[in-house]
Parts: sequence; structure tokens; C-alpha cells
Amino acid sequence: MSEDRLELARRHVIEGRRVIAAQQELIARLRAADKDTTIDERLLRRFEQNQVVFEKDLEELEASGLCLTKES
Repeated sequence: MSEDRLELARRHVIEGRRVIAAQQELIARLRAADKDTTIDERLLRRFEQNQVVFEKDLEELEASGLCLTKES
């Protein structure tokens, strides 16, 4: 397991959180404009499902002990 894989997992988690926040903001704006958010909410749920996978992958990589930090 390399540092590159751990860093990639961290980037996925960070980017996933950003995407979810942006989608939540979009839904709030659409609701405020009294627009239908059905598809947008469905997409948000998909983003959230993906985020669970990203978070679990990162957690497992960090817990594996096989990933060494640059300080090690």
C-alpha cells in the first residue's frame, strides 16, 4: 500500500464532501424558488452513498497500518 493510495482516498473524501455541500446548496436554492427538486435529491442521495464508500475506504487504509506517512 502506498502513500499515493492513501492520499487519493483522502482527496476522494474531501471532494465528496464538497460535492455534497454544493448539491445541498443547490437544492436549498431550488426549494426557495419553489422548483421541483426530485431529481436533485435523488442525485444527492447517490453522492451520499458514494461518500460512505469513500469514508470507509479511507478509514480502512488508515487502520491497516500498511500506509506509511512521509514522516515515518
